[in-house]
Amino acid sequence: MISTLLCPNLTIVRADGNTTRQIDFAVQALFKGERVEVKDHWESGQNLAANRDLLSRIVARVNIENHVPYRGYELVVDKKNLQLKLDKLQ
Repeated sequence: MISTLLCPNLTIVRADGNTTRQIDFAVQALFKGERVEVKDHWESGQNLAANRDLLSRIVARVNIENHVPYRGYELVVDKKNLQLKLDKLQ
């Protein structure tokens, strides 16, 4: 499992593109077969509202831009543990 907090080039500056970088990082990790633990950069992943917001943004990006069902994948969302993974459809 890989955490979105491991995303390279995160800064401490607000409005610096950190969330976008974390979303890109998560999508790439999902397509490499990783399970992704979603933790927002804000307050080092301790802010539950920020973590949930990041989770919903990642899900939206995967579904809208990557057309997951059409590529033979299913996005599995664990909202309780804030985790994502892609499974191949049978």
